[in-house]
Amino acid sequence: MYGFFVSLHGMTASFREPGSHLYQATLPLPPISALVGMAGAALGKSFEKAWPFFKDAGLFVGVSGRAGGNGIDLWNYDKMAVPKGSEESAHAKLYGLSKVVRKDILNREFLANPEFVVFYALEDQEKAACLHSAFKDPVYALSLGSSDDIALVRDVSALCAIGDGEESDSFTDTLLPGDHADDVRFDWDALKRACVVQTLKAPMVRPLIVDFEFKGDERHGSRYRLFTFLSGHQRIQNPQRAFRFPNMDLPVPLYGLEDEGQ
Repeated sequence: MYGFFVSLHGMTASFREPGSHLYQATLPLPPISALVGMAGAALGKSFEKAWPFFKDAGLFVGVSGRAGGNGIDLWNYDKMAVPKGSEESAHAKLYGLSKVVRKDILNREFLANPEFVVFYALEDQEKAACLHSAFKDPVYALSLGSSDDIALVRDVSALCAIGDGEESDSFTDTLLPGDHADDVRFDWDALKRACVVQTLKAPMVRPLIVDFEFKGDERHGSRYRLFTFLSGHQRIQNPQRAFRFPNMDLPVPLYGLEDEGQ
C-alpha cells in the first residue's frame, strides 16, 4: 500500500457530531466524511462524486492532532424546513415547494488554532500518486468543517510504500476505529518523559457516518460505526493494526472505506 500525509493548520475548525442540531458540539478531530471531503476538494470533486469515487478506489484515511483551545459561537444560518403558518404555506404553494428556507440561529462549538495531520493510503500506486499531487495544488480550498474554516496546507510528505501495517498498542491524539473506551490506559512513561503539566482526557467514543445515500442535492448517512477519539499519550490493552509513515514517531491507525469490519 502507498500513502502520504498532509499537515494542516487553521484559525478555527468545527466538525458537527451527527444528530446535533440547535447546539452543535464539535468533534476533536476530523471525522471520516471530512477526510474524504478534503481529498475530493483537492481533486476538484464534489462530495457527492468524491465519496463513491474513493470508495471504489479503496481509500484508507487517518488523522492525528489537537487544537489550542475551543469556544462557542452564534451562527446565523439558512435551513430547509416544512412550511409553517399561512405566509410560508402560501409561498410554498405559489412556487410548488415542499420545503422553504428559514433563518435560524444556533450555538456552534469550534476548535481554535487546530493543527492536524491527515493520512491517505491506496493500494494502487498510480491513484495514490494522483491524490498526492492534488494536495500540492488543490483545485478547491480545503476546509476544516464548514466553508468558514479554511485550512492552510503546511506540508505534504513524500509518497511512499507503507506496507501491510503492524500491531500497536500506543497512540497519541488520534482516531481509532471501534469502541476502545474500556481498553485505554494512560501512557504514564510517555507522560513522565514529557516533563510538562498535561490535562488528561478520557477517550471519547462517537458514532460516525461511514457510508452515505445520495438523492439529488441531499445526502443521508446510511451506515454508522463507533470510533474512539484518543487525546494525549494513551495505550490500549488490545493492540490494533496501524501503519508507519516517515517522520512519524508512532504508527497511525487507518480506516478503509470498504472495511469489512464495519
